[in-house]
Amino acid sequence: MSGVAGLLGVDDVLQILDMLWSPAVEAMKVQKELNVRSLAETIAAAERAGCQVCYADLPEKVGGFATVIAETPLIVVNRAKPPHHNHYTVSHELGHHLLHLSRVQPSDTLGFPSIEDMQEYQAHMFAIAWVWFASKPNEERETVLKQNPETMLLPVAMFSSLGVILFAALSHLAARLFPSRPANWN
Repeated sequence: MSGVAGLLGVDDVLQILDMLWSPAVEAMKVQKELNVRSLAETIAAAERAGCQVCYADLPEKVGGFATVIAETPLIVVNRAKPPHHNHYTVSHELGHHLLHLSRVQPSDTLGFPSIEDMQEYQAHMFAIAWVWFASKPNEERETVLKQNPETMLLPVAMFSSLGVILFAALSHLAARLFPSRPANWN
């Protein structure tokens, strides 16, 4: 493809939107499958999903981590963090297990940041959606979201999605208004 039309195709747009929003969709599906109705059910839901959740003394800046030991999915949570923080951490690490540790990862990110950065973004989006849909609009939701600055990724994802769609639409419009000239046209 040549000219403006080759900048961003429909498949590229769909791949970008999928990378941005599929973690949130996955969180909603898992909550429905596990019948999660509140944030208080987060740890039990992670265990029903097959993860063992345990608490450990971790460095102050570490909320937790996800790993697999002897084929057992494990979520390790910092015992020094408050319960509202741990709801977010457990849902974030559950996102890693469901989105990354149990799947083969694509190698092409269309020029996005590294795979590791994309995995962190996706786990945060999973956790944001988990918190949002497992809690009612109340003080608990606000507390969890305020304690985790990564929740600012939601407006970034919304703005990025709008930008991708707008860029694709403008590229398509420009290609129609200014079609590429044939190579032998002077």
